[in-house]
Amino acid sequence: MLAASLTTLVPAALAASFSKDLAALHGVHDITGKPCDAVFLDIGSHTGGTLWDFFMRQNCYEVCGGDASCRPENWSSGSCRFCNSANMARQCGWFLPWWLPRDIRRTYCAVAFEPSPVVADRLRTRVDDLRRQLPGVSVRVLNDTAVSVREGMASFGVDSGAYEGRASSLALSRKAPLKDPNASRHEGAIVEVGSQQQVRVRTLDIVHYLRALKVPSIAMWLSVEGAEFEMMRDLLTSGVLCAKVDNLWMDWHPNRIEWKKERLPTSDVEMYHVYKWMLTSMDNSAKHQTGTADPDSHCKTAMFTTSERRLR
Repeated sequence: MLAASLTTLVPAALAASFSKDLAALHGVHDITGKPCDAVFLDIGSHTGGTLWDFFMRQNCYEVCGGDASCRPENWSSGSCRFCNSANMARQCGWFLPWWLPRDIRRTYCAVAFEPSPVVADRLRTRVDDLRRQLPGVSVRVLNDTAVSVREGMASFGVDSGAYEGRASSLALSRKAPLKDPNASRHEGAIVEVGSQQQVRVRTLDIVHYLRALKVPSIAMWLSVEGAEFEMMRDLLTSGVLCAKVDNLWMDWHPNRIEWKKERLPTSDVEMYHVYKWMLTSMDNSAKHQTGTADPDSHCKTAMFTTSERRLR
């Protein structure tokens, strides 16, 4: 079981404090106090690499002398050319779509969720550096809150060895390899994340949060180390994903050891097919061509699958 079975009743005083914090989260403001028109939700921020990429990295349509007409406001057929040479040289972010060039992304406010204490200091350092380079950027970091399917409190498994803490999760049964200090790659014994260390964290209901979020445009990065299956189920069945989120980056984390035995999807490609099947009413061809959602579709969400090999 994931976070749902771990959530407990919240004491009244804590619940009141949490409700106040939620009210602030639902109305995101920039550093001047003005309400934000667009927000980037970095769920599972780890050390802040995704935040950095979102605000600092060009997309692969902006480099190699990219066509100036490859813009949301003046797109024309054939104007958007993906620069693979820059992509291969890691000079741009392949996972950033052409309709979100860097100058547009920099108009977004950001909220980052990362409850793992292992990476808290490194995340804070990265965000401080980002604020120094972009003095007007609005980034709020929540180190004590995990995004889940219910509001309350839950046990959060802290990965103290694998991938520098990258496997910390609400999915306590998730297995991860310990880092072998004598090896050049991350490898070693397979352990359950929750068996190493657990901390108690607040949990935020993703459906309620998105439904109440008072911004017209939402981009969301979801990397929650195995807890995404429950969250995606609720996001899809509630309809809130298709209604509220314009762009979704998904980092699927199936348990490759146990899930193969159950003949369940174990790769980004397979999970993407499952997602597309679940969204049978979704047709993003219009968006990928023009940057605008298909007006006849019930879903405005464009999804991108990512992996841990992505340059951070």
